[in-house]
Amino acid sequence: MTEGHKCPPSVVDLPENYRNSLSCGLAIVEDMLSDITGAIQRATGPERNRVKLPASAHLGTVQRRVQNLREQIETIRKGLNLHRRSEALGATILSRCTKVWQVLCDLKTGGLKGYGDTPPGLPGYLDPRIDEMLKKVDDILEATKTLAQEGPQQPAAN
Repeated sequence: MTEGHKCPPSVVDLPENYRNSLSCGLAIVEDMLSDITGAIQRATGPERNRVKLPASAHLGTVQRRVQNLREQIETIRKGLNLHRRSEALGATILSRCTKVWQVLCDLKTGGLKGYGDTPPGLPGYLDPRIDEMLKKVDDILEATKTLAQEGPQQPAAN
């Protein structure tokens, strides 16, 4: 925010930690919506032979609904006077690693029990490899703590 410009009042008085959390969470949702849009673009572009396509009418419906979600995000952002995402690399890496951690834990054989009996040999093969991957995610998180402690950096000059 620049001096002399006041933000419009929020519909709810939010403490800064709520503002930060909501802003970051909405930014993550926007990124995921961009992933959906990108997948549709790849599926309908030159790589389309590799992807099973639903009827184009369904793709249009998906695109409209994604746009609808983006509009709702913007409504929330304006209503709560949330700041637009400024790329905090440490926070972005941390949030992605948290999601990767969750997915990897769900892929261990204990998390797959809902799919029926565990095939013989799968725990011995899969679980140690998933554990290795989790350790690497921990290493990324540890390095990210250092990034977060360094604070924001100026954008690189082109």
